[in-house]
Amino acid sequence: MRVIRRLSILRFLVCTAILPLCSYHASARSSISPATLVESKLNGDTILSAPVPKLISAVQDSVKENPLRAGRIVQAVLSGGRADSDAIAPQVSAAAITGLGNNPPPISVSEIVYFAVKATPAVVLETVKASVKASPSSAKTIVRAAVRAVPNPSEKIKPIGEKITDPGQGYSKEEQDEKDAPDADADPLPIGEAIARAAQAGDPSLSLQELMSVVNQTAQSPGDPGNYPGYYYPPALPGYAPGPGVSPTPGPMPTPPVVSR
Repeated sequence: MRVIRRLSILRFLVCTAILPLCSYHASARSSISPATLVESKLNGDTILSAPVPKLISAVQDSVKENPLRAGRIVQAVLSGGRADSDAIAPQVSAAAITGLGNNPPPISVSEIVYFAVKATPAVVLETVKASVKASPSSAKTIVRAAVRAVPNPSEKIKPIGEKITDPGQGYSKEEQDEKDAPDADADPLPIGEAIARAAQAGDPSLSLQELMSVVNQTAQSPGDPGNYPGYYYPPALPGYAPGPGVSPTPGPMPTPPVVSR
């Protein structure tokens, strides 16, 4: 009995010593900055110096290992001062979504798109299209996050042209700009509608009417200051006018999920 009791005490002491150590390592991992996570995959390069294909691969791998930090990883890459941030934003967003796996969590997809559009608003349409291509089932989440991220969804812009690049192809900035240029012959659209059409361009099987319903609900509904980025910022936008033939009547907003981090 004494031997058994001593073994029990020894087991207790070992466990109490190991558990804090495990917690320490988990805490240390979560305290590493998103930029450092990415640069740990670059083998000596930095976010500023890495070639585009290498950086895209590092983003995808970082998100695979740290899915709860996906949005912040994208933010670190696109807000880090690279001269070609606009050109690579669609590829970065698509790679991050791909890194989440076959059934990406909506909150992670929402964070990726939200932070990408906030960092590079000039290429919101290209980012939306590439993101939908990466995860067609997340189209509504992508549209909602993009509309929340743009400064004014009623602003009018030219829709994107047809020759948008696929993510991850490593085009030069000049080639990317030429392929992703707005359609010069198209009439300007409210940016919310242009976002919906960009999503449909990413997956032509999507219903434009349903996507526009998401745009209208998001643009006319109060933002939730909580932790679900699809409902972040800004509050309702009075006077938002959708494109012709699209009903502006908003439906009820879904209840944001409770997320523990």
